[in-house]
Amino acid sequence: MPAASPARPALLGAAAAGVSGAVAAAAAGGRAALICAVVVVQATLAAGWLRAAAIPGAAGAAVVVVVAAAAADGYAARDSAEPLAPVAGVVAVAFLATLLLQLAQRGRTRVTESLAVTMTGVLLVVLAAHLVAVLGGAGESAAAVLVALAAGAAVLAGRLVDEVAPRQRPAGEVRRGWPGLLAGLVAAAAAGMLAGGNGALGAGSGVVIGIAVGVAATLAVVGVEQMATGLSADRRRSAVLLLGAVLPLVVAAPVGYAVTRLLVE
Repeated sequence: MPAASPARPALLGAAAAGVSGAVAAAAAGGRAALICAVVVVQATLAAGWLRAAAIPGAAGAAVVVVVAAAAADGYAARDSAEPLAPVAGVVAVAFLATLLLQLAQRGRTRVTESLAVTMTGVLLVVLAAHLVAVLGGAGESAAAVLVALAAGAAVLAGRLVDEVAPRQRPAGEVRRGWPGLLAGLVAAAAAGMLAGGNGALGAGSGVVIGIAVGVAATLAVVGVEQMATGLSADRRRSAVLLLGAVLPLVVAAPVGYAVTRLLVE
């Protein structure tokens, strides 16, 4: 069967920018709006991830991922600047639940793969919860808005440049070129400077956060590209579109959270 043609870079960039822009608008609207936006991101992420993996017992895995997301969001939503270290307990409980889920299945197949896919899904939704924690840790919406905008800017600028610039690929089958990668980082720094300059963070801190977020988002894009290599089923192609829209922001969230805490506290 021939490999499925991947979505155009500009389409993936626009999807990621749209998601990031919506999350930034939600963050500006306050904690409740941001939590709702993060829940949508997590649901999209879980759907795309499990669809791409196509593991046996996907329904049970989805339940584990959704419950883990709810628990992580609940802890991150506290009006507190305390570290998120206790969220590791959510991952531990999810691992035990995943083991029990596998033991309860009859005619088990692809057990190791199912464990890995489920736990990766859990880790990803926990990472997404850091978007909510950014809001609490910085004491205002500016940091969460900055992280979302920088991630979206990095992906959109990089994808657009990839459409028009010659691609000297950094590795293998990755459909990213060095000009696009550099353009993404510049766009992320600019977004960080503008968003930080309009809030209490300041333009300098905004640039630092923007660059860190841009690097994380760009690496996530490369990961999506690697996943797309060799995929042949239409359902997996659509899953890559879902992941391409939300994964850059999800991977950038804990980086933005950590850098913001370092600069603010």
